[in-house]
Amino acid sequence: MSRRQTRPTFYQSASDLWPSQSTDSIIVECDSLDQPIFTLPGEFFQLGAQSPSTVSFLLYVVNAVTRIQGNFILLSGDGHKAEQCDPIRVGTYSVQFTEPNGRIQWRKGPQGKRTKQPFSEQAGDSSVSASSQATGRSGQENFREQLRTTHGRCVVSKKRWEVCVAAHIVPQSLGQELVDRLTGNRRLIGYMSVHNGLLLAADLHKAFDLYLWSIYWDQSLNCFVFHDFFGDFSQYHGQKIELQSMRSRPLLQWHYDQTLMARARAFTYWPSERDVPYE
Repeated sequence: MSRRQTRPTFYQSASDLWPSQSTDSIIVECDSLDQPIFTLPGEFFQLGAQSPSTVSFLLYVVNAVTRIQGNFILLSGDGHKAEQCDPIRVGTYSVQFTEPNGRIQWRKGPQGKRTKQPFSEQAGDSSVSASSQATGRSGQENFREQLRTTHGRCVVSKKRWEVCVAAHIVPQSLGQELVDRLTGNRRLIGYMSVHNGLLLAADLHKAFDLYLWSIYWDQSLNCFVFHDFFGDFSQYHGQKIELQSMRSRPLLQWHYDQTLMARARAFTYWPSERDVPYE
């Protein structure tokens, strides 16, 4: 049986909506794919004290938005192998396999309201309203109170807790099942746990739900902004984030990978479910 894919949904990409007049971009492509693997604006790598600066980040994005079988190297625009520690330079990079049976395909995602549906940019796909509807007022208030006690202020803007809302890293609409799969242990983290939450100013919460910014966990936690749609969010790009719990790491990585698919790859890949099992 041949694999069939629903028609892809294209999103507003970071390159289209980054607040700059520059047209410089970093593009990574592969000859066997009909779309670039991803595109990001040059300023994404230049603004902010903690912005990504080496090729290792490009390799991370490649693996986040595609599934690769076989060894490969990344070639820079001049045809030379790009090493992980090399600085990122504006231009086009290409994936080249070092063995004849190498294969590359798109990863499924980004995920939206329910586990078996693609993400939509419509307001209804935000978990802002879904969280309170699903848990009831008392459950959401308790979740917010725990986050207020843990974080005190918005973890990004540092605004006081009175103007903040309780954001879920993995939305409740995706359920406990996904949280369990990401953590590898049933009920290790409940979706109403502080480990699956961030205290955020209201505009940052909405933007987080729509994959406009996310948190990248490398040697430290850093806020990366992919889209300045809601205001001057670029001021937070590259900003270091202080979180006490390490247990949030797989959930933050999941959110970051969904953001990369929506804003760097900028389209959904959602093959027919009966042809391709859920990953």
